[in-house]
Amino acid sequence: MDAKRDGLPSRSLNDALQERLNEAKTSSTIDGRSEYLVHRRIRLKPHHSPTGKTKHHEGTLTSEGLERGSELPPPQQLMIAQIPPDQGYYLFYLDHDGNEITDTHHDNLEAALAQAEWEFSVKADEWEI
Repeated sequence: MDAKRDGLPSRSLNDALQERLNEAKTSSTIDGRSEYLVHRRIRLKPHHSPTGKTKHHEGTLTSEGLERGSELPPPQQLMIAQIPPDQGYYLFYLDHDGNEITDTHHDNLEAALAQAEWEFSVKADEWEI
């Protein structure tokens, strides 16, 4: 990705972020919820504490670019799902009630599983689905 000399994201990155926000707002829904194709889900246990290898922050898209906000709370659950027609896999970070905190996007299921293991030590045989 291109970056300006002052360290702020390029306009193309801002456009991409805005497009992602717009897609999230207009995704197909049933009863107000997106149609997810769920592949894996787990309620995190005490031994799944964050490894600290990754930190997730709130972000705000402003005319100046993407501004980092406060650190997000650790999730209580993880879910790996697809949102058709996207062929990629989302690793959703969920709170106790199953509400999304944030997500990461991965090209394949194996990459999403590897991210969960890297961040929370979730082993392949621990997933509930």
